[in-house]
Amino acid sequence: MEILVKGSKGYLVKLLQSYLQVLRYYSGKIDSDYGDMTQDAVDKFQTDVGIGPKEGVDDDTWNKLEQRLEPITKNLELQKFVQQIGDAQGAIETAKNKVETAQIAAENAKKEAESAKTAIDKAKNEAELASGKLVISASVVKVRESARRTGLIYDAAIALYKSIQNTQTEINEIIKTAKENVAKIRLTSPKSEADNADKVVANAEKQVKEIPEKVKNAESLKSKVENKVKEASEATEKAEAEETKVAIPFQNLTEVQNAVAVQEKAAKDAETAAKEALKDIQSAQQTISELKAKVEEDVQNLGNNEAASPIPAGPSNFSPLWDLFNQKDNLPLTSPPAEAPNQPPDGLGDINLSTLIHLFELDKSKQTNK
Repeated sequence: MEILVKGSKGYLVKLLQSYLQVLRYYSGKIDSDYGDMTQDAVDKFQTDVGIGPKEGVDDDTWNKLEQRLEPITKNLELQKFVQQIGDAQGAIETAKNKVETAQIAAENAKKEAESAKTAIDKAKNEAELASGKLVISASVVKVRESARRTGLIYDAAIALYKSIQNTQTEINEIIKTAKENVAKIRLTSPKSEADNADKVVANAEKQVKEIPEKVKNAESLKSKVENKVKEASEATEKAEAEETKVAIPFQNLTEVQNAVAVQEKAAKDAETAAKEALKDIQSAQQTISELKAKVEEDVQNLGNNEAASPIPAGPSNFSPLWDLFNQKDNLPLTSPPAEAPNQPPDGLGDINLSTLIHLFELDKSKQTNK
């Protein structure tokens, strides 16, 4: 294909500008004039694809342009348009050669020139049509991609919300177990220790007081992401419906292109809002996980202390009788009096010396161990 350079003109230049415009490298007017803006777009494209910048547009550049356009559309109309451009260019060259080299009648030359002009006008219309279709197709692809990414964000939001729910359940179990341990401590330990344990649990409950509200907010954010998925899906459906209109004869492609652009923005806005909501869910999940770790650390030692002895550690009730106990070896032993079944003694008056000595030994042994 002919190498185009700055200053070139013609419909190959127009094709080049159309390609670069679809790929978002060229934002100028498609006017068949290879000027500064076209050169800047060519330089950027050649640099991005790793072949330049070069002096002009050669076969390598055309090949790279076609490769970049291929994922957007494989529309056979584009190939047809390229062929028409070539045919039109050939017709122009043929007409020029005939005018310059052949000595023919002026009327025939005029007719051939008019025929060539007709071919050029047709090619121009086809070029504008193909360019508009490419832009529309590219926009629809972007809408679909935004909808797909929004769906992935929703999957992540669901997973995070389930994790938050599980963590909340685990925190509730930690608090429940801590309260059970406090109840055990009250039965087996001094009051001061039980009171301290109560304070630890109360502080833990205070720390996690706002968790239900955070879980509720996370659920609301998840629902918001779900709504954004629906919005992106609706935008895709509308964009695809608009794209089908390009097949209608004499359809105003500018109107279609504008309508698809509106849906492209709607899908992108939905994706952006979903991303922000996901960040908030991630933040809530992290906060709740940190609270769980803190509560676990605070209550982990509750219930791990050894149970206190059921026998009081204070002075024995039998202390006034130690003198008697110390003289036990010099006193006669008697058998305990018989007791009625299931009738325990109702006082020390019913306990004989052997019973007292036995109790003294238990009490003294306990004090020695202390």
